[in-house]
Amino acid sequence: TGMERGEGRDPLAELKHPARKEWDLGQPGAVFYLKDKKSIPASGQDVFIEIEADRPIEEDIWITAFEIKPGNVRVVHHANIVVTQPEKKSDVSMAIMPGLGHAQEKWLKDSGLSMEGGQVIAGYSPGMGGVRLPKDTGIFVPKGSRIIFRMHYITTGKPEEDLSKVGFYFQE
Repeated sequence: TGMERGEGRDPLAELKHPARKEWDLGQPGAVFYLKDKKSIPASGQDVFIEIEADRPIEEDIWITAFEIKPGNVRVVHHANIVVTQPEKKSDVSMAIMPGLGHAQEKWLKDSGLSMEGGQVIAGYSPGMGGVRLPKDTGIFVPKGSRIIFRMHYITTGKPEEDLSKVGFYFQE
C-alpha cells in the first residue's frame, strides 16, 4: 500500500510453507470431473449452473469422506454435489438418517438440500478441505446414479475457465 518497510528482519519472508498435497485426505477411491470445462465471462452477473459429472456411478458405493477441488479458485465461490438416483426420486437421505421418513424429507426440501430427483451430499466453500463422516457412517449411492455439480461462479474482469472435481472415499 505504499508504506516503507521498517528495519529488522522480515519473518514472513523467512516462513517455510509445507508442500501442498493434491488431496488432503489422501488419494480418493474415485474422482469425478465436470463433464465439460465451464467458461466464465469476464464480467456480468454471478453464474449459477448445474453441470453433470463426466460419468455416472458405476457400482453401489458407500461414501465415507469427500473432497471438492475447484479447478479455478479465482472463480469458484462455492459448490454443492448432488446425487440423482436412476429412474426415481432420490432416497439417498434415508441412508444417512433412516427412520425419519416424511419429516426428514420435508426438512430436506425446505432446507434446499433436496431437489427434484436428487440430494445434496457434499459441499465446498473457499478454504474448505476434505470432510470425513463420523466413524461407521456413510452415504449410500446406488449404481447408475448421476453426480451433478451445482456451481456458483463469480467474474474476475477477464474470461476464465473451470474444471472442478470431487473425490469420494469409500468404506474400507
